[in-house]
Amino acid sequence: LTSYDASQSVGMDDNTRNTIMQNHEAIFKVFKFLDEDGSGEVDRDEFCNGINKLKERNPDSAISFDAEALFDSIDDDGSGTIELSEFQHAFQAVDVPYYVAVMMTLDADKSGTIDRQEFHEGVKLLNARLSESEKIPDSVSQINMIFDELDDDRSGELDMAEFEKFMCDYYPH
Repeated sequence: LTSYDASQSVGMDDNTRNTIMQNHEAIFKVFKFLDEDGSGEVDRDEFCNGINKLKERNPDSAISFDAEALFDSIDDDGSGTIELSEFQHAFQAVDVPYYVAVMMTLDADKSGTIDRQEFHEGVKLLNARLSESEKIPDSVSQINMIFDELDDDRSGELDMAEFEKFMCDYYPH
C-alpha cells in the first residue's frame, strides 16, 4: 500500500478522503488474509479456502455466494490468480466494514475467528491507536473478562458477530 499524498486530492474534503483510504486499507487487509502463502497473489484454492473458512466460522453472516464463481469474476486476466490490483478493482465501490478488516488483521492463524490470545494482542494494537481516555482497560484479567462476556456460545473463540459487537461497543468507528 503506497503512502497517501494529500496534495493529490484537490477539492476533496477530509471525510471523503478518510473514507476512501479506510476502504483501500480494508481491501488490502482482506487480500492479505486470503493470500495464505504471502506470494502477493491469491490462487483459486487460497481464495476458496479463505471464503469457506469465513462461511464455516460465521454461519449467521451474510456470506452466501459461490466462492469459485466470485474468483472467476475477479480474475480479470484469466491467469488463475488474483493480483492485488484485480482485487482492488473488483471491490473499489464496496465499503468493507471496518470490523471485518480488523478481524482479518488480528486473526493470526487465519481460522476465521479470534481466539483469546489474538484478542489480547488485538486490544493492545487497537489501544495503541487511541488516546488515553478512549483506551479500554488492558490488564490480562480485564481483557479476559471482556472476552468471556463477548463469547456468547462459550466456544473460546469470537466469531464475526461476536467480534462485531466488541468493535461496536469498544471501538466505534
